[in-house]
Amino acid sequence: MDVTKSLEKIYLLNNVGIPEYHLGGNVEFLGESWKNQGLRLALSARHYIQNVIPKFESLFGKEFKSIKTPISERYHPEIDDSPLCPEEDSAKYMHDRLLYLDNCLRKV
Repeated sequence: MDVTKSLEKIYLLNNVGIPEYHLGGNVEFLGESWKNQGLRLALSARHYIQNVIPKFESLFGKEFKSIKTPISERYHPEIDDSPLCPEEDSAKYMHDRLLYLDNCLRKV
C-alpha cells in the first residue's frame, strides 16, 4: 500500500482496491488447490460471456441451457476435421462454441 499512498499525493485515486475487472476480463482469485502450482490469479471471460449470451439467444430465438464447466481436457474441437454443419443447424451447436471459448479464455 506504500505505492498507493505515494500515488495519492500526486493523483486523485478512485475505487482503489483489489481488482475485479481488468482489460476486459474478470480477475479471479484461485482456490487453495492452485497455490501449490504457484498460481493465485486468473483472468476469465465470465463478464463478457454473461453479456454476449443474451445477444446470441436473441439472434437465434432460443434460450441456451446452462452447463457446468470447465470442459473436459480431452475435448479438442480445434483438431476436429469433420465436415462443417449446414448453416440451418449451426444454432444447435452454439452452446458448445461458447463453452469452448470460455474454457480457452479461462486459462489465460
